[in-house]
Amino acid sequence: METNAADAWPERVFVCHSSLDASVAARLVAALESARIACWIAPRDVESGVPYPRQLVKAIIECRVFLLLVTNNSASSDHVVRELEQAVKHRRPILPVVVGGAMSADLDYYLGAVHQIHGSDADEVISLVEAYFAAPNRNPRPPSPLPAQPALPDKPQSRDTQALHVGVIPWPPFSMHAPPGGSPQGLFIDLLTRFGEVNNRDVQFTSISNEQSTRLVDEGLIDVVACLYRTPRRDRSYDFAACLYAGTMGAVVRASEERVTSFGDLMREEIRIVACQGEIGAELASDQFGARPGSARLVEMDTVNVRHIGILVAAGAADVAITDSLTCQLMLEEVGPVLRQAFPLFPLYVGHIGLLMSNGRTGLRDQLTADLRQLREGDDFRQLEREALAPFRGMLQAL
Repeated sequence: METNAADAWPERVFVCHSSLDASVAARLVAALESARIACWIAPRDVESGVPYPRQLVKAIIECRVFLLLVTNNSASSDHVVRELEQAVKHRRPILPVVVGGAMSADLDYYLGAVHQIHGSDADEVISLVEAYFAAPNRNPRPPSPLPAQPALPDKPQSRDTQALHVGVIPWPPFSMHAPPGGSPQGLFIDLLTRFGEVNNRDVQFTSISNEQSTRLVDEGLIDVVACLYRTPRRDRSYDFAACLYAGTMGAVVRASEERVTSFGDLMREEIRIVACQGEIGAELASDQFGARPGSARLVEMDTVNVRHIGILVAAGAADVAITDSLTCQLMLEEVGPVLRQAFPLFPLYVGHIGLLMSNGRTGLRDQLTADLRQLREGDDFRQLEREALAPFRGMLQAL
């Protein structure tokens, strides 16, 4: 049976806009409702006799999608920012519709990690929004864009079983996605390339996101993920080869607040934790600090740019961001002095870093572990390793 737009989007879309853009917002609503997608828009849907702020918050909480019309008018509107803050607070899926590249620093705090629809003018964005909502089986949470990478099939396909298929997650200095026209880089990439040369085996690298990693291993589309933390949860379902490094996990909070000063504070019900979906930070938040997936305490961002979780903390949409200590440091440098390290002397977790793979592939696991350990003993690689790890003393080390 076919799925139409009304079936896929049974609840209302909240249309947030500046009153100066009322005509464009009305055209958006008309286009969506002609496709049987219900909308809530002020002032049309405001009931008389009921306080407006109460109605507004209720409509945002109950909406299926918070559609934000971003124009030069809304980018400078305090009222629009307050509505967006409510959508973030209540964890509503946000879909920014940007006209002519309009944006402001306030909006970008919240929207930097969110998939956006861009058009040069009102006619173009309305057409794009219609197409977006008409797509069959549309995920009601607009996904964050991934960097340019090879297309991955949805189901396992026949492939060269002699090749070693490696999924590459960007995590300097261990692995980095290939730049346009280039090749992936990093310590694990170098070792795996040498492994292929020594064993006369074709090693094929595919850029992936952290959240994709276990699914692609499960479906047989890749043999190993270039580098991941070995954790108790992952150990229950997967195997690890070549755990050659160790790393620490840290936390970042706003510099101006003292709500999180000890590990025990992370257990408090009012403390909201943000982490990247599929990463160890989300696992620690759930397993060690009781912030269960889907609860108000845990925000899992679907993003490949970990800096975005720092932006949410800086904006006050979360109290603390959890990720590896290396990324914490990069986050502090990029987002700025509004953030600080929560526990600079005591890491949240110390774990081994290696190649994640399916259980039962003992031969491949043992060969990778033995060969990569031997390859790293070469003087040229040892020098490369020392230089790569030097900036991260106290966060990363070779085992």
